[in-house]
Amino acid sequence: MIRESRTSTPSSGAKPKPDGEMCLRPSSSVFIGDQQLFFTQEYLRTNSLSLKFVVHFAACQFSGPIAVAYAPQPNAWYIWIRTISGRVLKRDMHFPNAVFMEWTRAHCLLILSKSGRAQVLSSLGEKISEVLFDSQMSDVHECRTFATSRGDSGIAVMDVDGLVSVVNSVSEPVIWNMRPRMCLLI
Repeated sequence: MIRESRTSTPSSGAKPKPDGEMCLRPSSSVFIGDQQLFFTQEYLRTNSLSLKFVVHFAACQFSGPIAVAYAPQPNAWYIWIRTISGRVLKRDMHFPNAVFMEWTRAHCLLILSKSGRAQVLSSLGEKISEVLFDSQMSDVHECRTFATSRGDSGIAVMDVDGLVSVVNSVSEPVIWNMRPRMCLLI
């Protein structure tokens, strides 16, 4: 007997599709107190994802692919890209010292390493470009992607020393940096 897992409690007696799709229906919700929270997708049969050993998960907007990162050894991620139905598009892509993974609005996967090197991959796992934010970046502390007015995605990265590097467009990267002022205590 196959055990199934759900991300939320279904509101109707709907049965999963027998064709093996993980996506049950386009809308589901759960109540937290008096607030009803809505999800965009509900997944069943997630056992094939082996989510028990996942260190990071990223879902693309608008029902695009999902990326799952596993860390079988310290300081190394192995990333798999799958469709929403669970079909594997790319597997076992090795990324040493990865700390961040996110999808862009153009359905590209952005993977950032601890040293500030970003790799941009297609939804099929093919390398599109690589961006080195700053050679002086020591250890990435925080990272954010953001939508631009051109329909693209940008990324901002901050290291532990407060150095901030920003790219306004992942597809056409122009990097600008902001260094923190040094304060002298007397």
